[in-house]
Amino acid sequence: MLALAREQGYLTYDDIDDVLAESHLSPDDLDTIYTRLGSLDIEIVDQAEVESPSRQPDLEEEDEKSRLDSLDAQQGVERLERLEQSVQRLERLNLQTLAALQDLVRAIVKPRDGGAS
Repeated sequence: MLALAREQGYLTYDDIDDVLAESHLSPDDLDTIYTRLGSLDIEIVDQAEVESPSRQPDLEEEDEKSRLDSLDAQQGVERLERLEQSVQRLERLNLQTLAALQDLVRAIVKPRDGGAS
């Protein structure tokens, strides 16, 4: 029943009755069940509400959401690729800087030709 509620976003009274039909629950037990469903933010509606046009999923809206999700994912991949490229450039720059510093140190410490007299 909870899986159905998650899938649909609601439960109808008929859905609940179908599941609980053979349970022979008291009115207090049913009240407890409805209260718990409500505390789980599960909306309970009449079948007539489900069949109304305002309840029907808007396919264009779902398509747009799917397209935006795909676009967000693609943009995330592109950002990650740019970050990786930046890291690689910084690593190359660090290696170049290190090599230049090593050359500078060698030039400074290099033994001078000519002996001391």
